[in-house]
Amino acid sequence: MRTTLTIDPKLLEEVIALTGEHSKSKAISMALQEYVRHKRVEELRAIAGKLDLVDNLDELEELELEEMRRDLELADALERQSDANDPRAR
Repeated sequence: MRTTLTIDPKLLEEVIALTGEHSKSKAISMALQEYVRHKRVEELRAIAGKLDLVDNLDELEELELEEMRRDLELADALERQSDANDPRAR
């Protein structure tokens, strides 16, 4: 997206030097990406310790295994039914 901005030339040169980019557009994009990342990290740090997370990995794994067992049992039952209905199987 093309945009016209008024930027302090010294600040722009510093951004170009710090990012190592050769084009102004790339340097500004990189600086903006880094700024957004920095703000997101600040937001995460602000909520650190405020969330009540429950470690239920074992419970979730057991539920997944039960679901897989049911799926296998259903597949076996469908296969047996298909074999019973197949005249070639007799």
